[in-house]
Amino acid sequence: MLDLGSVVNGVTTLWNALSKDEPAAGSTVLSVRLLLRSDKPYVGLELSTSELPPDVLSVSPADEPGKPVTWEVPLEAFGAVEGSGFGAPAPLEVPAMLVSDLRYCLERLEGASRRPLWLRLIRPYGLLGSAAWERTLCGELQRPTLRLPDFPERPAERTDALENAVVVDPPPDTDESVLKTRVRTLIESVLEASSRSRTRVHVFTRRRWYPSLSLFDADSRVTVYDPDQRPEREWAPADADADAPPNVLRAARSDRATQLRSAAWATWIAGALDGRGLDALHLVCRSKWTDSGACLVLSNSPAMEEDEITLREIGYEELELLAIRSGAWSVTFVPATVAQSHPMACVADGFAQRRAGAVLFHSLCEAQEDASFGAACRLLFGGTSRAPRLTQGFLYCHPDFIYQRAPASSGIPGDTAGLFRFLAENAKLVAARAPLKERLLSTATRFVPLVKTREVTAPPGWLGAAQRFLEAAAFDEVRRSASDLLLSRPTSKTGQTDKTNRQDEKTKAAIDILTEIQGVLKNHAKTNKEES
Repeated sequence: MLDLGSVVNGVTTLWNALSKDEPAAGSTVLSVRLLLRSDKPYVGLELSTSELPPDVLSVSPADEPGKPVTWEVPLEAFGAVEGSGFGAPAPLEVPAMLVSDLRYCLERLEGASRRPLWLRLIRPYGLLGSAAWERTLCGELQRPTLRLPDFPERPAERTDALENAVVVDPPPDTDESVLKTRVRTLIESVLEASSRSRTRVHVFTRRRWYPSLSLFDADSRVTVYDPDQRPEREWAPADADADAPPNVLRAARSDRATQLRSAAWATWIAGALDGRGLDALHLVCRSKWTDSGACLVLSNSPAMEEDEITLREIGYEELELLAIRSGAWSVTFVPATVAQSHPMACVADGFAQRRAGAVLFHSLCEAQEDASFGAACRLLFGGTSRAPRLTQGFLYCHPDFIYQRAPASSGIPGDTAGLFRFLAENAKLVAARAPLKERLLSTATRFVPLVKTREVTAPPGWLGAAQRFLEAAAFDEVRRSASDLLLSRPTSKTGQTDKTNRQDEKTKAAIDILTEIQGVLKNHAKTNKEES
């Protein structure tokens, strides 16, 4: 006789098989670069099509028989004003002339295809990354538009677990009902999209907003943490004075050494998760323009009164460190208010260029856009291969999310390919699945009333954090081995032999060190599994 777990699992498997999207065939890549000419700046565009995935096309374009189409558009056509002085820059808009040129070129190269258009921004490109490419191209061309990251491998993910942290820190004058709607949309989209056996959402917010958001606790998969339910002593920022009052608990020594300006939040979140680690981090926060660009802004403490709060600028280095420490392979940026969409888009775009992993930006400011946000979540967390049409945001993701290929490193030049073979080996530790019997019990108990849900065991959070560190180290090695450190142009196989030979010795040393780390992780994971 079939047990309930087998029946539910069988129905779920059948439904997924029937509704599974077909992987995309071929790829179309629009490369964008900023050209600084003597008279005025231009935007250089190159449109390439191939029967190969977009990352393969970008690594070895010399192998493709098709010729790319190139043209230029004056930067001023995007609305950029030269010499506009200090202050917030005006948002750039994709000009109609570019859309017309692109439509003509697409019809010439690929006919009536509606496959995703991959946008490859070639650094340095200034504020072009914060332009509303997706809003214009998705609407005018009626096809999804995704952004192509530099990192040549898809980040490792835990197969059975999706632990989410949502940080909510808007201005004090934010409309409460609007904030609740946006946070609800975010939480529900993640929960509905996830295909993991264990999906949980942890919400962290300031004292000002806790009463409003605590209602989401009604869902057993959601926990909203009270900032007042903490150690009696308050957290102090990393740059707090050494003679702080006795009721202040300063940040950890390691955080003080690195001058973490978000130490209060980081300490709170790490303590609440109790070593479980994160898979996805969602930031509903403020942002602002500075003399050097845009930056994320956080309150110095989640538990202070409004008149005591000071705002702290969080740089890219600190954001990257926090993502690595937590183990998060996906980071979502949502502006606290619609007025802050432009600087937050710039923060998200800049962050995506610095790390391996998925980066989603969405304003969540229009009700009809909730569906596109949910579609992006299904692509990242649900295993679907259908690309979303985002008109109020953008998504950096590895092509494997769409093409669903097995990990491979054949396009990576020189001995760096060995580095990624090693990285894939270590990723197996992170992606290890729980035993079938345990997964069946978890599925069955979710649908049986009055029975406590049996949680599946997932690889520990520290394995995810270690994997993020290894991916960051591999990314740095790819940059060092590339023909230019900015990865500003595709690396063809021709003429790379001498460069590769010079890098082999350094790369081998890096692989040896990382392999030792991998061995420690394997042994520790095996020991913990045997003890449990």
